[in-house]
Amino acid sequence: MEKAGIREAEMRASLQSGERIQHFMVVRREAGEDVEYVVYLRVSWRAGYHVLLFAHHEKERRFRTFEAVQQFAARFDYLGPMVVYRAGDSALARFKGVLVGDGGTVGPGPGRRPRSPPSSPDADEPPDGE
Repeated sequence: MEKAGIREAEMRASLQSGERIQHFMVVRREAGEDVEYVVYLRVSWRAGYHVLLFAHHEKERRFRTFEAVQQFAARFDYLGPMVVYRAGDSALARFKGVLVGDGGTVGPGPGRRPRSPPSSPDADEPPDGE
């Protein structure tokens, strides 16, 4: 099953043609003492959220620090808010496109993450104030 992800090259091409990043959502994954961050994007040229993928793989791109996530966003001139959720947060089930392993309803995702039951897989907007 192919993930509904997005690659940097697609982002660059779409942004150059006038499209835009509508929202950055970040999931903080923890495994013991290890922490990593995964980016989900809502973009104007596709519905729902899309996990950022590596250029030549179907694996999600992972960042070791939140600062690295911010630097990535800056490369695309994204100045909007970034909401950060912990993996497994039940709120993530509301967002269309979030991987099951992170708390969403799409694909298998990383196996070491807690699973949350889906409540509304069609939600696209984070709640106000988040």
